[in-house]
Amino acid sequence: QLRFPNTTLIFLSLYAEAPYIVQAFQAGVSAYLVKPFEKAELTAAIRASRKGQHYVASMLTRPLLELLLGNP
Repeated sequence: QLRFPNTTLIFLSLYAEAPYIVQAFQAGVSAYLVKPFEKAELTAAIRASRKGQHYVASMLTRPLLELLLGNP
């Protein structure tokens, strides 16, 4: 992103664990999706990224909240 600051990154992964998600966002991604995903989810991620927003797949809400709240 240093060479292309107007570029957004959408991370497509097989991993749904919070540490991977956090690392990806710390590295500068705009969105994080877990394979397989629906076309609508990819479309939502692209739209959010184009608006300068972040996007995380809905299935990742629980692992992220558990990490933030300190729950196992």
